[in-house]
Amino acid sequence: MILLSIQAVTEDRREPFVVRLNADYGCRNDAHDVYLSDRDGYRSVYETSSGTTLTLVDLDPVAADGDVLLVVPERAVGHRLIRAASSDNTLVFTERCDQRCVMCSQPPKPTHHDVTGFLEEAILLAPPSATLGILGGEPTLYKAALFDLLHRTLAVRKDIAFHILTNGQHFEESDLGVLRSLPTGAVTWGIPIYSADPDTHDAIVRKRDAFDRLCASLEVLCRAGAAIELRTVLMALNADRLGDLAQFITMHVPFAMRWAIMQLENIGYAEQRWSELFVDSSRDFDRLQ
Repeated sequence: MILLSIQAVTEDRREPFVVRLNADYGCRNDAHDVYLSDRDGYRSVYETSSGTTLTLVDLDPVAADGDVLLVVPERAVGHRLIRAASSDNTLVFTERCDQRCVMCSQPPKPTHHDVTGFLEEAILLAPPSATLGILGGEPTLYKAALFDLLHRTLAVRKDIAFHILTNGQHFEESDLGVLRSLPTGAVTWGIPIYSADPDTHDAIVRKRDAFDRLCASLEVLCRAGAAIELRTVLMALNADRLGDLAQFITMHVPFAMRWAIMQLENIGYAEQRWSELFVDSSRDFDRLQ
């Protein structure tokens, strides 16, 4: 099992800070880099640029070489934001959301903590040519901060790319300029669409007029030349009309680069309604044509 939260003890630091772990002194030389100085059983001791120490528990320093952590001294924990050895790294931008999808695997929370500065530091420390996911909650609830983050990091790290999950409720014509100014191919927007029937889509996301607002956002993204990945979770509420959705996408969203159809996850809200929502597509495939 990969630990995403690690016991972390540091000296003389009270505010959260971002570090990149180094098993030796190697070639990395950023102010955020810390270097392994001692290993005693299950404890790994790193030296910071200021000369203080950071002790991490139950961590293999060789396997974690290049990993990026957000250290919260008050809680004695280090949250692993980026695993250098993994091609699948996702950053949580916010836990707030304006939809309450019936099968949400990561139910939203009512509060928002602005971690944009920490995420920016982490992104700039990512391995070369990394593709980083950004999700929520709903990231575009804080659209200005999100756009600023993308512009600042992509101006420095021209080798990285982003895949951003969004419910597609908040793109407006006034966003065309900033969307068009993003480097070509650097950002893919992953947007859910659950049915060609507005009432069914709205019922799944539990938000009135969400389908109409989604279509308006898709028009904006199309005019901006943005890369779009449509995403559909298969469940009992929409499986029987998957063909209708395929026709709708072909006719009205032909500019989407990809349509991903995925199975329901047995966590979050879906776990509470599993017997009601789950469709075994391996057994019932003929019915879904």
